[in-house]
Amino acid sequence: MAKKLFSFDKAGGQPRPLPDICAELECPTYEELNTTGCGYGARKIKGTTWVTTTFDMGMKEASYMQAFWRLFMYISGNNDEGVKMPMTVPVLTQVFLDAEYKPKNTAYISFYLSSDYQTPAPAPLDADVEINVWDEDVVIYYSAFGGQGYPSDKDWDDKFTKLYEAVSKSGKQISGQQVLTAGYTRPGFGQQRWEAIYMAAEE
Repeated sequence: MAKKLFSFDKAGGQPRPLPDICAELECPTYEELNTTGCGYGARKIKGTTWVTTTFDMGMKEASYMQAFWRLFMYISGNNDEGVKMPMTVPVLTQVFLDAEYKPKNTAYISFYLSSDYQTPAPAPLDADVEINVWDEDVVIYYSAFGGQGYPSDKDWDDKFTKLYEAVSKSGKQISGQQVLTAGYTRPGFGQQRWEAIYMAAEE
């Protein structure tokens, strides 16, 4: 299970519906899947292109925000075509775990690239930014929650623990050495949506 990804203000409540969010901001193409258990959702994400950079888990928020702005500068024109791209959702964070399920020091943050720039994606000018392509459909298991603040360490710990238990109880297999968080947020727009995510294990 995930351990203390970030420290943010308290969040909670019902998540904003994903279709409502994706009607306003572009999201990856997805298909909701039927699930045999309760306490989680399942979704198939179509082949997608992301722009990605790393951050240092040891420095937490400071390193995360530096990474976020590197990606924001990329979509603002710091690419080989000099094009400005619209902001999309989600902002995806990937954390890899060691054998004791503790976060490794290097984590990843990604922006989904809008459909006009999926293929080919403009090349980054920053050496710390790269293009990451999901060639095939990816199945994820998720638990969504809302609120107007940012999730705390305890929020994430609770969500990942309950998600792990719910998915395991239903007999599904997950990629247990990797956890993801997705933020479908627009600061100042009231109710938000966050998701704790495990990827399905490869069959």
